[in-house]
Amino acid sequence: MLAALALILACGAIAWSSMHTPVTRASTTPAGLRQDQLLAYEHAVVPIVQDGGRVIQDGMKPAIDDLQYRHIVPAPVIAQEAAGWLDRLASVRTRLAAVSAPPALQSPTSTFLTALDGYRAAAQSFRAAALAPAGAKRGALVARGVKQAETADRVYDQGAAVVQGLRHGFGLEPSPYFPDGTGG
Repeated sequence: MLAALALILACGAIAWSSMHTPVTRASTTPAGLRQDQLLAYEHAVVPIVQDGGRVIQDGMKPAIDDLQYRHIVPAPVIAQEAAGWLDRLASVRTRLAAVSAPPALQSPTSTFLTALDGYRAAAQSFRAAALAPAGAKRGALVARGVKQAETADRVYDQGAAVVQGLRHGFGLEPSPYFPDGTGG
């Protein structure tokens, strides 16, 4: 879930820098990717993954706390919200799958789609937890959802590292939207 937080906290920075970064290199990666293709891909993908990140950050994370400890938002309301998370994550996945990616970026796109599947599984677990009676069963479902979300974070980070590596290869600054384990 840290990946989602990084996406949201860095909002706007990459969009500005991508739009204002002069594309002066005509070089390509060994896979034939050009810098302008990478920047166009980021320009298309970032708003989509930000939308997914908001679902996680603004919806799922607070719900975990409510289901486990605070109980401010009633469980039936969280179950209704979770149905919305599932719809929104499905929309994010559809939009991301529709992004035209050059061959060198198809692998990270596939990885991001897999991460979205993991986040959807987590949302389903949180919904099931909200529908379950308070107690051990609810706790187990929340724990399962947290584990699924953490796995989805790691999967997202794998795809992000590929994008970040391509940025590094072009001599670009690290992108806050694509963590690579080095604070980028």
